[in-house]
Amino acid sequence: DEMARSVRWDGDWGRFKVNAVMAMDNLSNLIQGGPDGPGILIWHTGRYRASDVYFSYAAEDDILDPGSYMHFAGATSGVAEWTQDLALAVPVIMDFVGELSAVCYPPEQCDGGTGEGDTPYKVLYHLTTIGQSGIVMRQAENPWGPYGDKIPLFDCFAKQRELDELAPEAVIMMPEAGGACYGGFTHKDLWHPTPDSTGTRIQFNVSMWIPYKVLLVQTEWSE
Repeated sequence: DEMARSVRWDGDWGRFKVNAVMAMDNLSNLIQGGPDGPGILIWHTGRYRASDVYFSYAAEDDILDPGSYMHFAGATSGVAEWTQDLALAVPVIMDFVGELSAVCYPPEQCDGGTGEGDTPYKVLYHLTTIGQSGIVMRQAENPWGPYGDKIPLFDCFAKQRELDELAPEAVIMMPEAGGACYGGFTHKDLWHPTPDSTGTRIQFNVSMWIPYKVLLVQTEWSE
């Protein structure tokens, strides 16, 4: 199962945040030269909401030993390169990334089952820039990328304006919130075909500042 989490690790690369973890039955099905057996895929960021995304993997027996993790270090002729040296790792997504989660959907394209043009690996993350706060999605054939363009899924500012009209007294109490949100956290069981099978119905969690509650957001998306 995929899990969304935030785990801090003070290593020789400074503060290291693990934000999304996905379990795999057999890493060698996905990663050329990877270990034969179960393991985890990891998407992680550095400085909060001001960092790119990096990708690593680890065999199941090495999960408790971050020093043994293999980090994406680029690709040559389409073949991924890996290193245990964090200083040589390169980003897979370059952006102002906050919270993030990852899924592989549809499931038949996971675990090394992709074909030409398939992009089953989806990363949802909170994007904050000047005048923008929201949840976006990017997708790729492989978990280390290359990732496509940002696809907007949720506008935090627009939702906050809607909530402000419902509870104006809260805005008076917390005027500094200004439309901030956290999210979006999702899971593969929250992804389904639309009723007409022309797209995908996606659900994910977002928490708003005003009111300070968690929302379950549903949207539909198609290529």
